[in-house]
Amino acid sequence: MGGRNVNGDCAWCGSPLAPVDKTADEIITHCFCRGCREDLFTRQESCSLQEYLDRLNIPILLLNSDAGIVTGNHAACKNLGIDHRHVDGRRWGDAIECINSRLPGGCGKSVHCRICTVRATVTDTYLTSQNHYQVRAFADCATPEGVRKIRFLISTEKLGDLVLLRIDAFEGKKSAR
Repeated sequence: MGGRNVNGDCAWCGSPLAPVDKTADEIITHCFCRGCREDLFTRQESCSLQEYLDRLNIPILLLNSDAGIVTGNHAACKNLGIDHRHVDGRRWGDAIECINSRLPGGCGKSVHCRICTVRATVTDTYLTSQNHYQVRAFADCATPEGVRKIRFLISTEKLGDLVLLRIDAFEGKKSAR
């Protein structure tokens, strides 16, 4: 995959992470070096969820049970070519301009959506609380240059009533709007 794999570097400062014994269940949110983890999680200042997510260099989206985007950080929007101002409340396929989201019923309702790996992974995580790590996925997306296949490695984790979708790597970046 041509995108950046974020698993070896601290999400905050970018320094290499020390080797640790991690399971797939722990690896998603434990992506900070010890110093940054202590700094980030012991501060007395508060910030909004959006501000917190935007501090991370990792592409992250929070989705609901129907693959609707509750919010996403700047890194995700920039890397996917999504206008950050118009991402919240849209379904995953609509936001990335998946060509199947234009079919009757929209994202999640066409016959093609049944085999959408992103939708299936998010739904499974939502229903079972099972984390997924570096799942291969793709989407055929409309771009100014025509339809492009975008490939992803995604990881998911259940957070309350939402699913955190982390984009570990991607290939076929869309043009920014």
